[in-house]
Amino acid sequence: MAQLSQSHQLPLTEADDAASGVLVIIKEYLNELPSWKHGKRPHVDGELAKVIWAELTQKNPETCPPSLQPTANMMAHLIQLGLPGLSWTEKKTVTMISTILTYIDDVAPKNPAPYMDFQRRYTLGLPQLDPVLDCFAEAFTSVYELWDIPFANFMITSALDFITATCVETSISPFTSANRPGRFPWFLRSRDGAAIAYCSMIFPKSGNHDFSAFFRAAPDMEYFSAVTNDLLSFYKEYLANDTDNYIHHRAHDEGKSPLQVLSDIKREMVIASENVIDVLTRFGSEASLKAWEEWEFGFVLMHLELERYKLAGLNLAFQ
Repeated sequence: MAQLSQSHQLPLTEADDAASGVLVIIKEYLNELPSWKHGKRPHVDGELAKVIWAELTQKNPETCPPSLQPTANMMAHLIQLGLPGLSWTEKKTVTMISTILTYIDDVAPKNPAPYMDFQRRYTLGLPQLDPVLDCFAEAFTSVYELWDIPFANFMITSALDFITATCVETSISPFTSANRPGRFPWFLRSRDGAAIAYCSMIFPKSGNHDFSAFFRAAPDMEYFSAVTNDLLSFYKEYLANDTDNYIHHRAHDEGKSPLQVLSDIKREMVIASENVIDVLTRFGSEASLKAWEEWEFGFVLMHLELERYKLAGLNLAFQ
């Protein structure tokens, strides 16, 4: 994301101990999150990542960036933890999409033009300017074979919103108000997080899920998924002095410290989880509720297991 000028830096106050403050908030979050109390870690192996990397290199033997391999490893880890009920083909499809979304997040801010043009070229059936994006377009076709149309539509439109937001956010100053609560931080986060895409992945055709129940729960699903990532990414971003994120944007608008906002969203996410569980219990099926609880648990666990998030040193490992 875009770098902020020094005048917009929002460091933790001197009285805040970042590591212990984050540790307390995350532990409270885990203690209050319903799915964490009875979750079971699914089996994870390296086969899915190998298949994704093989497909990418087979289709782009001369141009496939080496950085895609660790990205494929990371996203395969997430999909196996968070979506254990999916079939092999479903997992492969969403791992490919997730890998390329993460790749776009890494490269588009530096060179947005090929990625901003993805949607136009995809709509017109034109070759992509980055060959990796041709694999992305192929994966979109598979989505309609494996997910009912409304879920597939949400998955794709969320991914397209993500690409647009990722391409333009480097040119937009997020701090448009002077310590006044505003909607811009969430508007940006809801676009650049692709959370609705991931929430839609949870409910493939094979599970016979009811879209109307999903639609009722979708606002809380989206908020939970996007902002859980923010909470569990906060420590690594603090270590990197990265203040261009939802926590700091919201802290600026609300006139609070980042740790105060972190504590606020911790409770908001627990409420979002409870809302989703309530809706799926009343309007959905047992299969839908189980799939959501698996996603909650696995998505959180992924952040605690991967070195990327720097949480291993905070003694938060799953017991």
